Amino acid sequence: MLTLVRSVDKMKAMSNSNSSALYPDRSLHSRVVHELGSRIVKGRIQPGETLPTEPELMLEFDVSRSVVREATKILAGKGLVETRTRRGSVVVPTESWHLLDPDVISWRYRGAANLTDLIDLIGLRHVIEPAIAGLAAIEATESDLMHMRLLFDELTKSGDDSTRFAAADRAFHKAIVDSIDNVLVRHLYELIGVGLAELRSMAIKSELHGPQNIVDHGLVLEALEARNPERSIEAMARVVAVSRVEVMEFVDSNTRLESTVVQDD
Repeated sequence: MLTLVRSVDKMKAMSNSNSSALYPDRSLHSRVVHELGSRIVKGRIQPGETLPTEPELMLEFDVSRSVVREATKILAGKGLVETRTRRGSVVVPTESWHLLDPDVISWRYRGAANLTDLIDLIGLRHVIEPAIAGLAAIEATESDLMHMRLLFDELTKSGDDSTRFAAADRAFHKAIVDSIDNVLVRHLYELIGVGLAELRSMAIKSELHGPQNIVDHGLVLEALEARNPERSIEAMARVVAVSRVEVMEFVDSNTRLESTVVQDD
């Protein structure tokens, strides 16, 4: 009975944790928000620099002054800019940004993320994912474990289909997170979901990615099914460590390729 109650409470918490949704992109001012936010986070507008003037933004985006002002307020709410007398909207230091805001995360990691941002995110994975696995070994229900087993089976059947592998891998890790009775941890994991998707894509494209990856995931599942927190932590730590090596290899190989292309030009 207790297991059933926990499962129902878990589903309710999961359904209520969708506050990490990205800011809508269908309105006029949201289009300005996403473009300027991306420029700031990607470093095209540096801390200490001012945004283009209101007339310049009105002309560039073909919007009214009120739209520009609303967009600026939203960026200020995300900790990216502040309005200063006689200077306009100034980009503030990175330390003041709301780094776990879903849009800020999306702007940082969607597309070409820089190496520093990737290392920061991998470090966060090292902190939270092994710990989550340890909790899951204690708290996951039998239904949770059966779901993980099905997802792992899908992972093993993915073969050379990187898209299928990525989807199964994402679902497997999310199932582990969803199995723990901690809404704050689940919410944090959802917030960094965009960044994790980018890491996963890079790791899969790495020349170092291979069958051992599936074996490592299997060891995580076996430890969870054995209800062994220590083994679960160790197994997940290995998965994250291997992923880090794969991501770094992918970034390094792409950097060398870009360097070669520039020299050839």
